[in-house]
Formats: sequence, C-alpha cells, structure tokens
Amino acid sequence: REYPRTARVGELLREIIGEELEAIADERLEGVVVTSVDIDRDLRLGQVFWDSRYGEEADDEVLEALEEHRIRLKATINRQAHLRRTPDLVFRPDPAVRAGEHIDQVLSGMDIEPDDDLGPDDDDEAGPDGEPTAEP
Repeated sequence: REYPRTARVGELLREIIGEELEAIADERLEGVVVTSVDIDRDLRLGQVFWDSRYGEEADDEVLEALEEHRIRLKATINRQAHLRRTPDLVFRPDPAVRAGEHIDQVLSGMDIEPDDDLGPDDDDEAGPDGEPTAEP
C-alpha cells in the first residue's frame, strides 16, 4: 500500500474498463485506450481518460459510444471490483496525450541539426579536467 486507495481503485477501474471496451462490439470504440481513471476521495465519481488512434477528429463519435455503454461499464465494474459504491463515470479525452502529440508535431516541423562539437566553446581552451584554462 505505497499509494492512496483512490489511486489503487483508479488503476483497477482502468483495467476493468479497458478489458470491457475490447469486448464491446462497437466500431466507434476500436482503437480506444483507457489511459487512466481518476477517482474522487469519496469514490462517487470516476473521470475516465482515454485516447483513440484516430485522433481528435473521432472524439465526438467515441464520446457518444462511451456514453451509450456507460451502464454496461458500470455494471462490469460493480461485478468485478466489489466496491461499496460504483462511481459515476465521466469520459474525457486524455489531455496529456494530446499535449504530447502537439509537441511531436512542433518538433517534427523544426529543422534541428546535431552539433558535432559537443566540447567547450571555441573561444576557451579546455584543460585536462574539462574546465577552461586561463589565457597566458
């Protein structure tokens, strides 16, 4: 028990929801991955963060499908997790994944050339310890 109960329950719910999404025969949910589930301290609300291989253009369809299958997902959680209270589920695209994708796009557009001279500046001469030496 090195981390809080809410984190352990969140991880359990992430696994249960992920497995159940694989079992649901809905084209809109193909390629959807549950990245994390954040649970409130009172276990009443669970925010389910997800990502899709289709990107932002499929967000509306994925959200619609997740909302349609909310009751089934909650029933599966209730059956497998043995919690006193099954949290209500709120589905959100994972902002961390989207931010990472944006950073990748920005970096791929940059023209970065490797610097072959990784040593000290040309102005300074380095001594045996790698520190610049004083000029004579």
